[in-house]
Amino acid sequence: MTKGDRVVIAVVTLLVALLYGLLWNRGEGQWLEVARGGEVVARLDLTQNQEFHVRGLLGESVIQIRDGNAAFVDSPCPEKLCVRTGHLHHAGETSVCLPNGISLRVVAENTVYDAMNF
Repeated sequence: MTKGDRVVIAVVTLLVALLYGLLWNRGEGQWLEVARGGEVVARLDLTQNQEFHVRGLLGESVIQIRDGNAAFVDSPCPEKLCVRTGHLHHAGETSVCLPNGISLRVVAENTVYDAMNF
């Protein structure tokens, strides 16, 4: 490896780190959209601590908002994967309880991404 190769590698590494910091800023969310069967049933302010109950296919799911974080705290699904997902607070983050048909999505005024892939 020559000295020029090392310089190119160092510059590219620095450039990638800089672009990651500038372009991958997801930002803090402002609202939580709660959807049932694909339709938004509530838009909750993430700045207000609250608990929201929504009825799904299997029963009632409980969503809690505390200190700008949102999460499923209880759901009638058998494995409780949605509850174990944890807290959401960045714009674009989602959590879904598939058996109960309930989904959560954090949104902001200015979302910094233009597409999502799963």
